[in-house]
Amino acid sequence: MDKKVTTIAVIAAALLIVAGIYFSWQAYSTPVISPMGQNGEGGETAEEGLNSGVNSGPSGAKLAYTAAVELYGDRRIQFDETCVALPNYMALKKGTAIMLDNRASVARKISVGGVAYNIAAYDYQVITLSTSAPLPITLNVDCGTGQQNARILLQQ
Repeated sequence: MDKKVTTIAVIAAALLIVAGIYFSWQAYSTPVISPMGQNGEGGETAEEGLNSGVNSGPSGAKLAYTAAVELYGDRRIQFDETCVALPNYMALKKGTAIMLDNRASVARKISVGGVAYNIAAYDYQVITLSTSAPLPITLNVDCGTGQQNARILLQQ
């Protein structure tokens, strides 16, 4: 009976150690992605800025859609009615601000690297890509119930 109890205790301890390592790794590799701050810089952490709805340009005021499209140009991911992302792959440097552009007639939940943003119909959200994880890292972009609608390779 003592062997059985000892074996169970050793297995339980090993599982706890593996779980601790796994969750520590997850916390280390989770990217910090923040909406643009009022001053045009992404200074908030993802948790502080999550779904804050701030879409600001250099002046701090929300940019008109056409001005935002012109400003972010090739740093924009556009999502259509069926959550198809265009482009579906980007390679960007850490600290780059991008535009998530919802062209659907319904509000969408769009996640980048596990951080969710609720974007109203025909609206956009500007975020800054950053992470404490070793680079390069691939961030999955999910739209609605879809997964990996797009990918972003984040580099130095």
